[in-house]
Amino acid sequence: MRYVDLVALLVVPDTNVFLHFRNFEEVPWADVVGRDDIVLVLLGTVVRELDKAKLTERNRDRARRVLSQIEGILQGSLHGVSAGGIPVRYQPERVLSATIEAEGLDGSLGDDRIFAQVIQLRASGADVVLVSDDLGVRLQARSREIRALVMPDVHRAAGSDPLRAENTRLKRDLQLMKSAAPRLQLAFAGTGTNRVKVCLAASVPRGEVRALELLDLRALPRPYRTGEREEPTVEQVAQYNHRVLKYNADYADYLAQLYRYQNFAAHHASLKLFVKNEGGVPAAQTAIVLHLPDALTLQTRFSELKEPDPPSPPRLPGRSTRARAVVGAESLVATRPPYVLEHPMPFAVSAPPNVTGPRRDGSDWIFEAGVIDNFGRVELPPFFLGWSSPAEVRNTTINFTLRAHNVPVLQKEALHVVVESAGA
Repeated sequence: MRYVDLVALLVVPDTNVFLHFRNFEEVPWADVVGRDDIVLVLLGTVVRELDKAKLTERNRDRARRVLSQIEGILQGSLHGVSAGGIPVRYQPERVLSATIEAEGLDGSLGDDRIFAQVIQLRASGADVVLVSDDLGVRLQARSREIRALVMPDVHRAAGSDPLRAENTRLKRDLQLMKSAAPRLQLAFAGTGTNRVKVCLAASVPRGEVRALELLDLRALPRPYRTGEREEPTVEQVAQYNHRVLKYNADYADYLAQLYRYQNFAAHHASLKLFVKNEGGVPAAQTAIVLHLPDALTLQTRFSELKEPDPPSPPRLPGRSTRARAVVGAESLVATRPPYVLEHPMPFAVSAPPNVTGPRRDGSDWIFEAGVIDNFGRVELPPFFLGWSSPAEVRNTTINFTLRAHNVPVLQKEALHVVVESAGA
């Protein structure tokens, strides 16, 4: 070994570096290994593998060019200088069997023969580094305390490896397919995200307390006044008493309806969603499935928003004898209860023409939106999200699934409803 080989770094490329990267004379080896004082070593094992490669259809042309370059550099010697001015040295396979046996290597494997030659170089006192793009080779080298560096991919020869080129093409085609597929997103109207904040009304007093307040406002049938009405018959009195009992029952139902009406805004949030397609092609047969927790309901019928009408009290029996006589009771409720649901549905409740639903399937609620154009959006019918009672109201997460006929993978995400109460 020459003196220059002892003080310089011996750079040993494996076979793949010669076959699948740019012309080895054009590679900036100083940048690859981080040193300027280097010698490029051509192992006898690598040259032998290049000779085999020139007989294969896949690497024939490249192997022949590399071997021709090596022959031109060495010019019948074991040493030479590359076109880039880097010293080049050929290291023949000498007595490898002893090293292979001592290191527990397999002489039939090209990589193991390369390891054996590098070990021989290192044993001579030289500083050696193996350069390879094969992770398995680098890991095996490090396990034998051989310094190994990766060959930077930036120096890979374009189209040098047909298999790699095919993989690159397939990856590119897959990316094009992904970019051309629909990309669906479900969001709240107003925020444009999957999170919304709602403010619910304060709940009214509990039913029995409110009922007592309202009962004080109920007008009971007035007593008779002398000369105003004829004396009723026994049958008329019996019918009247029956109507009074029914009126009391109807009034109790009215109070229950009124309590539900007044508390509706305390545990129902009006919501509206839209689904948009950010992909390059339309989404076909789109469906949005909301997976509601057990404590929640989804309501699209708005009968709860109508204030219930109080029942009418029965008329006093008997025929009036005065034209100015008052028949029946006064107005049932002198003062209407407050209408606390100030803005229950600040948007139209009719569904878009191409949207159906929601239909219920167990705890799931399904909207079907048909076709959503690329870069288009479709608004879903508004609905009320309801908790079982004002006491059960809390921040809620709603899982959902988006699917379309031409989207191969279901999108599973979540909506988040943050609740603020006026009574908090």
